[in-house]
Amino acid sequence: MGRTPASSRPTECVRLPLMHQSWTSFTFVHWRYAPKAVRPLVPPWLELDTYDGRAWITLAAFSIEGVRPPGVPPVWRATTPEVNVRTYVVGPDGRAGVYTLSLDIGSLPAALAGRYLFQLPYRWADAQMAVDDDVSYRGRRRWGGPPARWDIAVRPSVAAAPGDHPALATFLTGRWLLFTRYRDRVSAIATEHEPWPLRDARLDRLDQNLLRVAGLRESKAEPLVQFSPGVRARLGFPRPAGRLTGAESPIVTTVATASSSGRSREPA
Repeated sequence: MGRTPASSRPTECVRLPLMHQSWTSFTFVHWRYAPKAVRPLVPPWLELDTYDGRAWITLAAFSIEGVRPPGVPPVWRATTPEVNVRTYVVGPDGRAGVYTLSLDIGSLPAALAGRYLFQLPYRWADAQMAVDDDVSYRGRRRWGGPPARWDIAVRPSVAAAPGDHPALATFLTGRWLLFTRYRDRVSAIATEHEPWPLRDARLDRLDQNLLRVAGLRESKAEPLVQFSPGVRARLGFPRPAGRLTGAESPIVTTVATASSSGRSREPA
């Protein structure tokens, strides 16, 4: 089976979208971990994707706007903040994508829809976002999981910047599939949008327990922080990406010199 790695440009063509939406003021905070710290959090029917021997965890904070099905005006006009925690995987069909450990959103209907229609770990949150010279995100979980909170502020650079590690940036942001499961079927939700217009960003404030609640020790390493003004995205319907055939063994796949697997949840 061929593989489709991460790419800075869309690898999926969403011809018939389920919905359109905009993701704005999008901050990525990335930490590297030993694969053995992350592997127990990922179901065995997905391979853990690593870069230079390290798994990566990302806290993504942004707002969702202009949600609408094709051909109609927006049905969800509000600006709704979301914070999610994700890691990077390869599906049974060989395509690179994302697996979410948690998604906290400031809308109860959206949390219910994501949870029950898409089988994703959505939680309802009291969430706020403010944009000035800094971009700040604050919130606390209200329903759907263990108590969690976050208070984050970043200052984006003025100009777009390629960053010091463009291949790593592609590995972390060039993901066009979100994996989920419906009974004995693995499904992938495709997204299509323009390449991320990324900027470097400075982390001014970070007080959160989302990673610990998800089952990870706090990393002592400095995170990699990126910011994007946003993109307009087309989301596809969940499509089959593989079937579960019984006991699935955990797998770690590699990028560059990546390797290693195990069960500890310590950071790198």
